[in-house]
Amino acid sequence: MKEQSQDKTTTLSRAERFERWSETVSAILLGLVTIATAWSGYQAARWGGEQSTLYTDALGLMIDSTRAATEANQLTQVDIALFLNYANAYAAGNEELATFYYERFRPEARPAVDAWLATQPRINPEAPPGPFQMPEYRVSLAERAAQLEEEAA
Repeated sequence: MKEQSQDKTTTLSRAERFERWSETVSAILLGLVTIATAWSGYQAARWGGEQSTLYTDALGLMIDSTRAATEANQLTQVDIALFLNYANAYAAGNEELATFYYERFRPEARPAVDAWLATQPRINPEAPPGPFQMPEYRVSLAERAAQLEEEAA
């Protein structure tokens, strides 16, 4: 009977050791889960802030792009109005008035007008209808607007 009682003590001792071991492993796993959860929360907050910053930057670029596109459209409208007055004076043979309008073309528009005039539009039926179809015509603000829109995307 003494042997049986000793075996029972040994068995209980093993069960207690297993229980302690499993509690230790459980505590370690719970600690790791806690650390992983905290790390995930930190990363989510960090990248959420980063995303907000990038979104704000993109929105600012889109606003700048829209502003530049609006100004480019306004400049194009001024170019068109000036060209129509120039073309009317040119067609009427009023050189003084045509010169007056010509001198008021924007520096970016004048090369297109010169290239268009070089096509001899009065006698050349194949000449483009106006300087706006010439590759020389440009509005740098329109190019800037496109660049800003691309950056925002």
